[in-house]
Amino acid sequence: SENSDNVNSLSYDILAKYGVVEDLELRLNTSYKSLDIHPSRVGFSPLTFGLKYRIYDGNTILPAIGVIAQMQFAELAASDFKLINNAPAFILIIEKDLSKDISNSANILVQWDGIVDKPYYSYSYSFGYSLSENSNVFVEMYGDIYADAVPTHKLDFGATYNINDNWCIDISAGKTLTNKRYNSDYFYGIGSSFRF
Repeated sequence: SENSDNVNSLSYDILAKYGVVEDLELRLNTSYKSLDIHPSRVGFSPLTFGLKYRIYDGNTILPAIGVIAQMQFAELAASDFKLINNAPAFILIIEKDLSKDISNSANILVQWDGIVDKPYYSYSYSFGYSLSENSNVFVEMYGDIYADAVPTHKLDFGATYNINDNWCIDISAGKTLTNKRYNSDYFYGIGSSFRF
């Protein structure tokens, strides 16, 4: 959920993952969105299909490296959220455990929004600490960089808790640091993930 002086929004993200082989994963995701603007916009965002592949497992010195290639399908969405063109994205994933309890990861993305022809770039960096066998806290910095617009940078904090081996819940809250004209000042989220 996000809120500011002008806009309230809710987003329910849905991600399904299926391991084909040990290092290859199929991904299917969408979001159910509600934007409190005039006129209001409600419905599912474009369906995204992707593949995730782990290139390198990492070792005591070098990080693990993976990639995701995915495509948003312009017409497979509610009428309020359809795109003009299909929108591809390519993501580089870098992960490294600094100790038994401390982890960090970074993502670098190049992606298209399905409306303009030029790509834009995104990044994220996450630092996590394990409080116990089942609970973790994290801080994350992420943002979008455009060729001809003000970059957006955001910071959030959160926690995860493993109820069991197949069920995890999480909570987070954060703040937009730049480009607040088009982004909510504060946002928060609650999530749950299941493994079948």
